[in-house]
Amino acid sequence: MSSAKRWKQLGGGQFYKFDTPGQKLEGVWQGTQAGKFGENGTVEVNGQPLMFSLNAALKDLIRVKPGTSVLIEYRGKQTAKNGNEFKAFNVFVDADEGTAIEDEPDSDVPF
Repeated sequence: MSSAKRWKQLGGGQFYKFDTPGQKLEGVWQGTQAGKFGENGTVEVNGQPLMFSLNAALKDLIRVKPGTSVLIEYRGKQTAKNGNEFKAFNVFVDADEGTAIEDEPDSDVPF
């Protein structure tokens, strides 16, 4: 018996590593998924899903609506005031696509 359903694999895809300052990743944001060492983000580029680690500098992507065009630019490693080294990024969304950022969730905190 054959199935007429079309299947799309979730997860998977090639893992993308930011390692060269000025390196850019441009595509369509697909959202996040749990990975072995924390959250991973996925951007589809030319029909190919590319996954990458969602470090602290990329956490704003969690608020981007899936299907939104994004541009992620790696700025290189930087040093915080406390001496810790981190990877810095610029993250852009397509301004012509309307509201690409989801609203902050309402809080029950009265202040």
